[in-house]
Amino acid sequence: MTLEPEIKMRTNDLRYMRYVEIYLNELLTRIKPLLRGNGGPIIMVQVENEYGSFHACDLAYKQKLRDIMTRHIESKALLYTTDGNTDGALRCGVISGVYATIDFGVSTNVQNNFNLMRRYQPTGPYVNSEYYSGWLTHWGEHFQTVQTQNFTKTLATMLSMNASVNIYMFYGGTNFGFSAGANGGDKYWPQITSYDYDAPLTEAGDPTEKYFAIRDTIGQFLPLPNLPLPTVAPKGDYGSILLKPVARFFDNETRSLFTTTMGVYNTPPTFEKLAIARGFVLYETNLPENMKDPAILRANIGDRGLVYVDDYLAGTLSRTLKINALVLQNPYAKRLSILVENQGHLNFGNIIEDWKGIFNVKIDDKPTVNTWKVTGFSMDDITPLNTSTSVISMKGNLINGPIFLRATFTIANEPLDTYLNTAGWGKGVAYVNGHNLGRYWPVIGPQVTLYIPAIFLKKGENEVIILELEYIATNLKMKFQTFADFGKSEIKQFPN
Repeated sequence: MTLEPEIKMRTNDLRYMRYVEIYLNELLTRIKPLLRGNGGPIIMVQVENEYGSFHACDLAYKQKLRDIMTRHIESKALLYTTDGNTDGALRCGVISGVYATIDFGVSTNVQNNFNLMRRYQPTGPYVNSEYYSGWLTHWGEHFQTVQTQNFTKTLATMLSMNASVNIYMFYGGTNFGFSAGANGGDKYWPQITSYDYDAPLTEAGDPTEKYFAIRDTIGQFLPLPNLPLPTVAPKGDYGSILLKPVARFFDNETRSLFTTTMGVYNTPPTFEKLAIARGFVLYETNLPENMKDPAILRANIGDRGLVYVDDYLAGTLSRTLKINALVLQNPYAKRLSILVENQGHLNFGNIIEDWKGIFNVKIDDKPTVNTWKVTGFSMDDITPLNTSTSVISMKGNLINGPIFLRATFTIANEPLDTYLNTAGWGKGVAYVNGHNLGRYWPVIGPQVTLYIPAIFLKKGENEVIILELEYIATNLKMKFQTFADFGKSEIKQFPN
């Protein structure tokens, strides 16, 4: 989207397919030795994922993908597609010469679902290529779960029909850094940092009750290997840490350390135009003279914007909450600054050209006429931060902009996996020894803890750096603990 703003993704658009072919040629060359026909473990290669749920339904695109993959895979592995359990999804998702599979969660209509698959795949085994062990969770909703009893009941039904089943997810893991995505539709809904997914193995790779129940269910149909059973790995409780403010995000010195790109524009450019794939962009402009009292700022946002007037927080614009207007109460103000956060790109649905930034900015229903100073911060690397400095200690609402805070802690023995509890803080990003753990947002939830694998830690002194955007806990502390905290949970319901 940076190089080709008009590109039409997931279609036979030549601009798009040029990059697709470059990528697939590189990828498939690397995995070719690992194919089953070459003595490796890969038995199937997926051509597209739930393409039938995408509006384009482009036959030429599907055939081109198939041909690129066939050239590399040959007959050394089985090419397949997966689509949802509706006739429309399968009709647009299947590809001639590619094995068509279906996906669904716990269901009372397993036979109906496989009958639907059979319409488009007349021969071969039934295959549920995404059997959902849980579900993804968005910020602001309860943690999504699937009851173990219901899961194993549907699994047993499928196995009794001699179906092949791929459990999604068997292990979910973590969206470290800024890799968490989002869903669209009626509202934009960003996903939490954890991808635990209520899977048989937890975010930390530990077996759960669901894991052993699945094993027992499989044992009713197939002999189980004589192998030791997995156990829960020990976790580290490294106590509390006191975080000290070390830098203001908006200070010129701090800005210069993290600036990825900077320029002056007549209208606010998108993240994509700036080649900022993740992180933040700060948009600044001079306010018009003789504003109304109060003035009304209107703007479309992608995805969340902290609005400052003369360096004082005026409010928040939100794509999720559809907050696109804000009162500016200082008619004599000179400077408008909007710090926009990319909260994650859409990863499902018909709209995948997910532009980030601010759009159609107006004050008192008039377009802004002054130029914009625009600064991009990808925030991939925080090592430039000068942690030897300090700022005035502060607590509570950050009315003058985000703050970097730092703490150290010591590990006496070999490090263990642990969780960082962010309860009491507002919204931000956490780093441990330079590793971006991801976003925290405990005030919204449900996720409160961030998972830290032992490989991110070291024996001796370790460093935590926090970029807090909105609110500093009154005690300036976070703590490590031995278990994940995902807040309240609810049972995910799947359509049959």
